[in-house]
Amino acid sequence: MLAKLQALANPHRLAIARLCIEQPRDVTEITDLIGLSQSATSQHLKHMRDAGLLTYDRDGTRFIYRWRAEYPNGFFATIVGIDL
Repeated sequence: MLAKLQALANPHRLAIARLCIEQPRDVTEITDLIGLSQSATSQHLKHMRDAGLLTYDRDGTRFIYRWRAEYPNGFFATIVGIDL
């Protein structure tokens, strides 16, 4: 649990979590919405995958990131500040 909370300690990763809890999103969409370079966004996504917060599927050349369903959305939604 500590690694998951530490992964959310960064404001950009918190924004990514908020977006992915709302709905699955591809890297380009996440990059556009948070305003970082694709490289920086990919590094944040990797950190969150490694912490076990996100999973992804490939759709051709696109990577679609989604919140891991086994984590209680209500708890993490409260942390990232969204209403489910």
